[in-house]
Parts: sequence; C-alpha cells; structure tokens
Amino acid sequence: LDDFKTKFNTKLTSLTPTSTTESVTTQEVVKDSKGNPLRDASGNVVYKPVTKTTTKTSGAGFTAEEQADFMAKYLTENFNMNQENLGGAAKGIYDEIAAVYKNNYLDLPSFDKIAPDIKDIIGTGDAEMSKTKLDAIKTKIRSIAAKKITALQDDLIAGNDAVTFVQPLINSLSKLLETTLDYKDPVVQKALNFKDNKGNVRIANDYEISSIVMDDPRYGKTSFAKNEAVNMGDRLMSKLGR
Repeated sequence: LDDFKTKFNTKLTSLTPTSTTESVTTQEVVKDSKGNPLRDASGNVVYKPVTKTTTKTSGAGFTAEEQADFMAKYLTENFNMNQENLGGAAKGIYDEIAAVYKNNYLDLPSFDKIAPDIKDIIGTGDAEMSKTKLDAIKTKIRSIAAKKITALQDDLIAGNDAVTFVQPLINSLSKLLETTLDYKDPVVQKALNFKDNKGNVRIANDYEISSIVMDDPRYGKTSFAKNEAVNMGDRLMSKLGR
C-alpha cells in the first residue's frame, strides 16, 4: 500500500497544473460621470495607468481517467491477477460476470479476456461508477444472448437472464421424456425456438410442446407412452370381443 501511495503521489505531483502570471500596464483615458474624456486645466486629456493581470494554467491535472489507468496499470504490473488467486472485490466482479454468461447459456471467455474489465472496474475507485461499468458489461453480454435466443430477445434486452425462462422449460421437457435434458438438447431448442404459422419465433405453448415431445424418439421409451400403448391394446382387444 505504501508503494502504491508513493507512486500515486509522484504521478500526481508530476501532473499538477502549472500557472504563470503576466501583468500588462496600459494608459487609459479618465472619463467624467457623463462618459466624456476628462481634461486638465490646459485642456489635455487626462490618462491613468491601468494594470491587467492574466493567469495561464497549463495541463489538466491528474484526471479521473488517468487515475483509473494508473491504478489498472499498477495492478497489472504488481499483482499476478488470475482466476486462481482472485480475492475480494476482484473475485466478486468476476463471479458476477461469469454468472451472466452462464445464465444466458453463453460460453465463458478465458480469464485474460475478462481481466481488463475487472481491472477497469476496480480502477474507478468509486462504488457508483463501478456498478455502472459492471451493469454495462452485463447488458452487453445479454445483448449477445438476445441475438441467439430470438424468442427471448425483448426479455434479455430488458435486463432479464435467459435461465429465468429456459430452466422451467427444460424441467418440464425432462419430466415428459423422463430423462435429464440440457439447454443444447434438440427438443429443448425446438420448444425454445418454435416458429408458428405466422412466422413468429417464440416459446412453444403446452399443446405445441406435447407435439414436439411425441415426435421425439425418446418418447416411445417413457412409461407414459408404454402405458398408453398397453391401454390402446386393451381397448382394441375389447372391441374384438377377446
């Protein structure tokens, strides 16, 4: 911490604005109450010396952007930040970003792709600004997901995560097919990207989901399908009088 303070203060001193003052004296006409030039007893216009001082400042000082850059660079040069040794605020930020990728069924980028964002957020040194930057990153991730999950485009743009809508669908389909499904399963994708007769892409309704499930080869192996086949056989035998 002492090392950081020393280097920060050195940088602050080197970027402190410098000021120079210039004075210029001129002779100006003295005027009476009516705004006319004042004259002496000999009729000569009376002048008085007037000194004007101008201060010029060079440099903008250690701006907020420069301070953030300085901190990010310091972290990069002095701390080997990686996924294994993350801690504190940095880990919290990483976990939040990773969760948004996961909750929108996107592949999590390698740590070196996320690290610059973490350092940028930490480098603000301001809680409100940090939240604003983190929210912007989350919005960007959801906008990527919105292009892939057309049926949820409006919901994702509004700030919701896809998992809120997709997981219940996965649970329902898994129960109907009596197996464990995931987001990439073909039957999940069909139900999630159902195209109706008007050309709209949306999540399938209950009736449409039933058709999708019954068209899946795995449906025939479910206990419901087997029982239905037995019942149908019994009904057929009954009609035949056996």
